[in-house]
Amino acid sequence: MIKRHLLEQEEIVIKAVMQELVPREKQGIGETALKTSLVKAIIGPRRSGKTTFGLQLLQHKDHYYVNFDDEALSMVKKEELGMLLESLHELFGKRKYIFLDEIQNIMGWELFVNRLQRMGFNVVISGSNSHLLSSELSSHLGGRTFTIEILPFSFQEYIHTAKQGEVSPTDEGIGLIKNRLRTYMRTGGFPEIVLRLPKDLHQGYFEELFNTVILRDIARRYNVRHVSEIISIANIVINSFSARQSVSNISRSVGCSSHTVKKYLTYLEEAYLVFSCRKFSFKPKEVESSFRKYYLIDPGILTSKKVTRSPDFGRMMENIVALELRARGKDLYYYMADDKYESDFVLFEKNKTVAVLQVSNDETALPAREQESGLLACRRLSCKRLIIITWNAKGKEIREGVTVQKIPLWEWLLEKPA
Repeated sequence: MIKRHLLEQEEIVIKAVMQELVPREKQGIGETALKTSLVKAIIGPRRSGKTTFGLQLLQHKDHYYVNFDDEALSMVKKEELGMLLESLHELFGKRKYIFLDEIQNIMGWELFVNRLQRMGFNVVISGSNSHLLSSELSSHLGGRTFTIEILPFSFQEYIHTAKQGEVSPTDEGIGLIKNRLRTYMRTGGFPEIVLRLPKDLHQGYFEELFNTVILRDIARRYNVRHVSEIISIANIVINSFSARQSVSNISRSVGCSSHTVKKYLTYLEEAYLVFSCRKFSFKPKEVESSFRKYYLIDPGILTSKKVTRSPDFGRMMENIVALELRARGKDLYYYMADDKYESDFVLFEKNKTVAVLQVSNDETALPAREQESGLLACRRLSCKRLIIITWNAKGKEIREGVTVQKIPLWEWLLEKPA
């Protein structure tokens, strides 16, 4: 039975790498990591392209591939993993590289990975749970890992799939790129949505993905008995995305304890449905105890699960910016001055504030409050750079010793980060 499934997976891999694969922004990092003896851990949401990314890295390498999301192989017990390795050698001969896909489905997987590394294998693993592959790898493999996070397509990757090339600096060219961005803000960047599925199947796709994350990645893994509670919490967070969330308010709305709410919010983050942004402070205790703002890991999930049908265009722009900042490896913080003047994002690097970011929908006019709140944050944080990400406005000026840059969202998304 296992041998048959391994043979079927080998055929799937051969067919997959024969297709034209979309280059990912992390490709260079992955190729460099592959030259080391570290275990390469590819983590990210379900269906974000982790498997394809791993196969891209190993495309010209002689490797084994085992997908533990396969119904038969997901039932393998840790004591049977040795027999699995024997079957791989029997079927395919000796190979140096091994790719273990969705490895978190196997209890005790980290011991097997440790053994493979000691045997001299160049090991690549993937998983859809951030906590699982970060904490457990660190504890069981003694830090001998290199983690690569693969999210759904960024806007830059999304544009690449259309083979659009350079943006023409004409009214037509800029208009077309904004049109593509509006579509991306609605449908998101999951590869199957972008590359294969027709529009009338998008809603069903996101519903099924949401249910899989809740039921398999959370409820089954953490033995959640009251699944309706976590679904309610997920829906509250989705429909109030980008707003500061009070655990006590959610607790009253759902009818469960604050402790349970905190636990379920952590599960939603670990399963890559949402991610959070904390209040910036120089006091660590204040950072940890502050209200959090939550964003969706893909705008398509947001579109499919929102109850209200109002555009929320400015908040959707903010979600896109949060996603891009995460993809660029930035820690996410917002800032509150005097408990009423909010700045959307603060970039804090090497013990100093390097920039304050405001996101503003200026389709009618640029709200003065956005700029004034940003300047106030710069004064309080001794920051000399304010970036206002707009839909239309562009320009640069010096205000109160602060460089204020206005840049359209599409241009900021496509620029090469410093």
